[in-house]
Amino acid sequence: MKKSVLAVTAMLAFLAMGSVATAATVGWDGNGTSEGVCNNVTVDPTVTGQNWLFVLTQANTAIRPELNATFNSVGKTLSPASKINRNNVQFSVNTAPYAILQSASAVEGNAKSVLTVSHCEVGVQPQWCSPGFWRNADDKAWSDAGINREEAKYSEVTDKYSYCPAADGDPTLQQVLERKQDYFASTDQGQAFNCVGDFLSDAHPNISFSDNIRALNTCPISNAGYVILP
Repeated sequence: MKKSVLAVTAMLAFLAMGSVATAATVGWDGNGTSEGVCNNVTVDPTVTGQNWLFVLTQANTAIRPELNATFNSVGKTLSPASKINRNNVQFSVNTAPYAILQSASAVEGNAKSVLTVSHCEVGVQPQWCSPGFWRNADDKAWSDAGINREEAKYSEVTDKYSYCPAADGDPTLQQVLERKQDYFASTDQGQAFNCVGDFLSDAHPNISFSDNIRALNTCPISNAGYVILP
């Protein structure tokens, strides 16, 4: 009898070890975002910041799974499962509006598990007009922002935003938009280009630009400089 009990105990221990061994860390491969920006965003005035909903499929729910995620605004976060539906697990993470997800992984998955960003909820809809918009916009859009298209210098941008790279020489905003490669190293060109979009969006009275958030597809004015009615 004792031998039988010992055999069963050993078998259970072996199975437990096997279940631990097969549990996998599942990496996020970009699902549900565009370069880390949440694809499916809804506005909810009751939300503070932005809520991210992650889903891990085919999880080992015997042990409560956890999510590790790194964002540009809050760094690394550790979140336990917020909801378990059979073998699908949900995680909820709160960040600043339109934070950028840099990496994520969840434990207690398996080889068939997928980790994805399902959707996001944001309390306030920030707005941003891209540098490409400003490069092609009519003069009215610039003048409404109180910016002289031919004279405004890029140095005004670096004076205002510490995260923007310095230029070689003293180009105007328009020159940076048209030929950024003449004034910046290749590693800084994209950021400098976007910084001009930040500066002009921030200056325009009809653009609700806040916290240096580059919210894609939210520009509220047309190329002609007029507010786009909803």
